[in-house]
Parts: sequence; structure tokens; C-alpha cells
Amino acid sequence: MSYYTIRRWAAVELIEHRFRTLRPDGPRDEVDLRTIRGFLCLVVVLQCFVAACKVSFSSAPAGPEHRPAEVPEQAVWVGGDDDGVYVQLDEPSKKKAKRSYRARVYYVTGEVWYDGLLELQGPSAAPVEARNAGAFQAWDGETLYLDDGRRLVARPR
Repeated sequence: MSYYTIRRWAAVELIEHRFRTLRPDGPRDEVDLRTIRGFLCLVVVLQCFVAACKVSFSSAPAGPEHRPAEVPEQAVWVGGDDDGVYVQLDEPSKKKAKRSYRARVYYVTGEVWYDGLLELQGPSAAPVEARNAGAFQAWDGETLYLDDGRRLVARPR
């Protein structure tokens, strides 16, 4: 037998062995079953992790434990557990100024950070839900970012 005949014979044997172990009606290797079990366990663990994350992040930010007396009850907490501000937003009263809101922003300590008008910027002119803490994302000192991508920007004084 020549070298090439032996190599061809070895290749054919290898292919036949693979075909026998991969056929649906043929015997299955223990390695395949262990791999499938491991994969299924990994999927279950990942599903549990995702479900736990949804539960922990779905609630609105609680804010600090103590609300200062200077902050009115209408003000909502905007921020995370460690940092943020209280925002009191009044509905626009004039028809001309539908996109302008009277706002007062408070530090965590209760001091007033900003008191003035905020102008709504974004494609939608839908009213802002002033009492819904989940409608706001953050305050950077000049802009109040809304959850839907719009912004309330401070007017220059």
C-alpha cells in the first residue's frame, strides 16, 4: 500500500466515524449530551440573571431618605440613589407658551439651584408629565433631560 492510499483510507474512516456519531438515528456520544446539558444550564442561569436585573431596575428612583422641609411635595426626585435634584415643574398657563414651563430645581439639601423658565425642545409638543418622576432622566444645571429624548432647556436670563 502506498502512502496516499493509507491517507485516503484514514480520511474515509474519519468521515464514516463522524457520520455515525452525528446521525440522528445512530448512537450519541456522551460528550454531546454533556455539552447540551451545559448549554441549557447556561441559558437558564442567564434568564434568571436578566429577570433579576429587570426587577431591580424597573422601579423609579427612590431618592434620599429624607426630603428637606424647603422642598414642596409637588417636586419629584430626578436622579439616582446617590445623587440628584428635586424638580418642581408647573404646567404652562398661556396658550402661546405651550412649550415653556415654570421650573424650580432644588439641591438635595433643599436650597434652590434654578428658578425660571424651561423651554421644551424636541420633535413632539406633547405636554410633559410634571408629577411623574419616571418622565425625567437627569438635570445638568441648564437642561432637564426627559425619558422620551426631549429636553427642557433653561432660557437665558
